[in-house]
Amino acid sequence: MHNVFEKSILADKARRRYLRVAQIGRRIAVIVDGEKVDFLLTNVSARGAAGRCRLELPCGKFFTFIFENGATFRGEVRWSSSGTTGVYFGVSLPSDVLNPPPSVRELVSRAPRYSVARRAVLLVRGARRACVVRNVSTTGMMLETVMPPPPGQTISLICGAFAAEGEVRWVRQNLVGIRFLAPIDLDEFEEQGMAPPIEPEENAPAASDGPC
Repeated sequence: MHNVFEKSILADKARRRYLRVAQIGRRIAVIVDGEKVDFLLTNVSARGAAGRCRLELPCGKFFTFIFENGATFRGEVRWSSSGTTGVYFGVSLPSDVLNPPPSVRELVSRAPRYSVARRAVLLVRGARRACVVRNVSTTGMMLETVMPPPPGQTISLICGAFAAEGEVRWVRQNLVGIRFLAPIDLDEFEEQGMAPPIEPEENAPAASDGPC
């Protein structure tokens, strides 16, 4: 026999068995207290999801997800941190809900990039590394740094008052391609990235080189 605390731990371990799949640029609708709002998914599994919403969603709150195919699922908020909310579903999500439709994947892959030249700080396992943002889109950016982190490494980026988390997708000499864990608002990047622009060096790599 397990007590209530032990049952809670066992339930948490059971939920963690489900593979979490990162979602980039996948925006669905949710209904909270009768109000329909956008919910930006950052990851999803067979029994849960995480993402961002403009409404405050306290722990224990129930609300309804509406996925692209019209399927609806009721979820409960289990945690909230730094604007991201974790939700648990009482049932397993079907495969057509877990995988974004082709139209969503095509939209994400075509996110336009904008050339910039801004000093920033890259945080890799707590270590700070100077870098320069060379281009940026809603889903990723290209950086230049003398100590590139390896592909697959999770990083944090600070540019002025702007901060974002991402994953290294590729490295080419001193150039690094970053995919954000959640899409960013380019207006916020422009407004909050208050580090002064820098003049590109004569031999610096072109800002449009490499995918984001």
